[in-house]
Amino acid sequence: MRGGPVCTSLLLGLAFAAPAAAQSPEQLVIACLGNGGASLEQAVEACTALLKPGVAAPMPAAQLHYSRALALLNQRKLEPALADLDRSIELDPGDAAVVYERALVLGWLGQYVRAVTDYGEVIRLRPGDATARNGRGFANLKLDRIESALADFGAVLKDDPKDATALFGRGLARRQKGETEAGNADIAQAKALDDTVAARMSSFGFGVQ
Repeated sequence: MRGGPVCTSLLLGLAFAAPAAAQSPEQLVIACLGNGGASLEQAVEACTALLKPGVAAPMPAAQLHYSRALALLNQRKLEPALADLDRSIELDPGDAAVVYERALVLGWLGQYVRAVTDYGEVIRLRPGDATARNGRGFANLKLDRIESALADFGAVLKDDPKDATALFGRGLARRQKGETEAGNADIAQAKALDDTVAARMSSFGFGVQ
């Protein structure tokens, strides 16, 4: 019986079927990043194995914590994910992507004051980041900081008058301020530009009546 070439993905799958302790650091990195068919649970296990004291991981610890946080988030484990994001930022405070991810998680957990601070840091690191400005605007809305929210949405709309998310947010802020007609106009324009914006914002707790 002749032997043929073995599929690389099959080899990786067999590797991930073994306990993390039996895998090489290189195999663990692949699994930690969620590649090669690793499940979310296997990704968390692999990242954890690489973070153990004495392990010579071929990847920075900050990235390992971030990767584990993403796997945990995909399992809706917000608190453990937040702990990993905190540690990742502690090790590498200049990574705007990680700070942004933490801002999102803080918002989901209702920690809006911290979320505002993180969004501000993302904006400092990436000036002109519309997504972070919109995020901070909605966090400010949750804190009833209407003028601050209006400033953020206004800054986004100055650069892109057709940003549906910013228009929707400004509409909510104007309505909350008592400017109902102007707010309704903004929301209507946002919906005309993006017919999914209302559903997306409702999923984050910003529905309209």
